[in-house]
Amino acid sequence: DRGRGGGVRLHASWGLGKVLLSSEEALCTLLSLAISEKLGFPMFASDVARARKKIVDAFPTSERKRIAPLRERIFVGRPASAHVRGSYSLPESRVMRQLQLAFVRESVVTAEYVKETGESSERRIEPHALLITWPAWYLLAYDHFRGGARTFRFDRFRRVDIEDGAVFRPRPRDIATAI
Repeated sequence: DRGRGGGVRLHASWGLGKVLLSSEEALCTLLSLAISEKLGFPMFASDVARARKKIVDAFPTSERKRIAPLRERIFVGRPASAHVRGSYSLPESRVMRQLQLAFVRESVVTAEYVKETGESSERRIEPHALLITWPAWYLLAYDHFRGGARTFRFDRFRRVDIEDGAVFRPRPRDIATAI
């Protein structure tokens, strides 16, 4: 409808209609909804679950089987300590993009990681799960160079490279238990 002064006024029952998202955008939305569910936000819990199901149902069957388990690879812990909150910074977006792709595609990565001491180290890891201890985010991973499960703080990655053809089978519960 024409609004006052020539603007546009939408009908009160207007909705989004068809929203065209790329598969990456839809996947990001799904992960965001899964995180919201894991955090246990009570006000919109049933709406979030329904929205997540609708988005999952929009994917082809083969993709649904691949993305459904992603939700089980997200863990929520207690809020971060004052020390962590004081030292945590926003991770680099280009590095996070690589970790995102590796997490979803179940790909092994090589990475430069900076320890709390400031020492830089080279890692070869399998990104099995995400751990949120607000506001800090962690990657639960198997570290090939250290021969075991390790926890990596997102803001300490300096470089991440996905290895061509190197994939793994996610074992988030095993990795979380080992840490």
